[in-house]
Amino acid sequence: MNAPFGCQGDRPLQNAGLGRDSQSAACSRRGFSSADAPQQASRSPKEAIMVDCFAKTPQYVLKDGAHPSCPALVQPQDAPGAAQQASQTTVLFGFSDKPEYDAFLAESSLALTPYPLVKGFLTNQIELAPDALKLIVLDAASPNQTTLNAATLQSVLDAMQSRSDTVAVSHHLILEESSSAYRVQK
Repeated sequence: MNAPFGCQGDRPLQNAGLGRDSQSAACSRRGFSSADAPQQASRSPKEAIMVDCFAKTPQYVLKDGAHPSCPALVQPQDAPGAAQQASQTTVLFGFSDKPEYDAFLAESSLALTPYPLVKGFLTNQIELAPDALKLIVLDAASPNQTTLNAATLQSVLDAMQSRSDTVAVSHHLILEESSSAYRVQK
């Protein structure tokens, strides 16, 4: 199966460390068997195929001094309450292993330091503002990557507590080149 989506930003899924054979485990089509593949192109938009994407569970965050490193977010101003919602959004860079954060550090001009991502930190961040959107970017290749995959802090905490190797991708961050900041998209 050659998936039209990549669950690792600009890299194809098979290069995400999950392997080609585990693509079906990482991205599954609900309600369709592999025998349905030829008919997918003829389905109408109302019958869109739901795709579940997963990435490796992050084990590290990067810190810039005493604070976690975060991508800049677009501050929407046109929708009522959007600016307040954006100001309550927290996004951290998370990495599943040393090669992933080493690649990111090689592309970054900041002096960032990796720290283990621990359950206590996640719990505290969730409890600080339980209604706020809190995301962890999953294995970004660079600070300027055009599309980033992210999971909620709660999803990452649940994955860590269940000792799962993967976490569901629930959001994407899209780089808006005019502002050099990211727009969060579900």
